[in-house]
Amino acid sequence: MARGYLPPAELGLEVLDRVAPDVERMVEVVRDLVGDHQARSSKTVSVALPGGRVVAGTVTDVVDGRCTSVTFSRIGPSHRLAAWVRFLALCGSDGSGPIQSLAIGRGRRRRPMTSSIGPLSPHQAREQLARVADLYERGMREPLPIYCKTSAAFANSFGKGQPLSEARREWVSRGRSGGIEGEDRDLAHQLVLGGVMPFESLLLQRPRPGEDGPGWHPDADSRFGRYALRLWEGLLEHEELSDR
Repeated sequence: MARGYLPPAELGLEVLDRVAPDVERMVEVVRDLVGDHQARSSKTVSVALPGGRVVAGTVTDVVDGRCTSVTFSRIGPSHRLAAWVRFLALCGSDGSGPIQSLAIGRGRRRRPMTSSIGPLSPHQAREQLARVADLYERGMREPLPIYCKTSAAFANSFGKGQPLSEARREWVSRGRSGGIEGEDRDLAHQLVLGGVMPFESLLLQRPRPGEDGPGWHPDADSRFGRYALRLWEGLLEHEELSDR
C-alpha cells in the first residue's frame, strides 16, 4: 500500500483480505519444506562442457545443498526452466553430494505448487546443460521455433496421445475478440513470424540438417516439435510437480 501498488484506504484493504489466505498458505509450505532459519548461500559455478563451452556464474539461494526459489506467481514453464538451468549448473560443477532443486509458487485453484528436481550425477547434469547451451548458441544466430508455454505443452503431452491439442490451446487466443490471449498474440512472436499465425503454421517447417542425432527426438517431424522436446525432455524426465 505504501508503494502505491494497491487502491487507497478500504479498497486496498479489501484486496489484501482476498490475497492474505493465499499468502499464508504459501508461507506454511515454505516453512514446512525449507524452514524459517536455514542459512542461504550463493555458489560460484564453472562447468566445462563438451566442445570447449564453459558455463560460469553464481547460483543464489542455495539451502542445505538445494537450489530454492519462491514466487507468489503461478509456477509456469519459465519458472521451471530457470530452476532447471540453475540446478544443472550447480549439480554439474559440484560433486560433493546430492543436489536438488525446489521451486515453490502457485498452482491451479490458487493453492501452492512445488517443482522438485534431482538429484543427478555431475555427468548427467553436464550432458543436459550441454543441450541447453547448444540451444542458446543456436538462438543467438536465429529465432528458434520455441514458444514457452506452447512448446512446454507439446513436450508434456508428447507420447500421451494428444500433444497438438494441448499445444494449440496454449497458442491460440480464444473467447470473444480473443479475450483470453494465447501466445499467438505475443508481440515478440508476431515480430518474428510476421503477424498472428494459426497454430498449424508452426508445424510446417521440417527439421534441418544438424537437428537430428543424439538429443534430438526422431519421432518429432516438425522443427517446432523437435526443439520443444530437446528443451523439455530432460526436465520432464527428472521433475516432480506436486500440489500442496
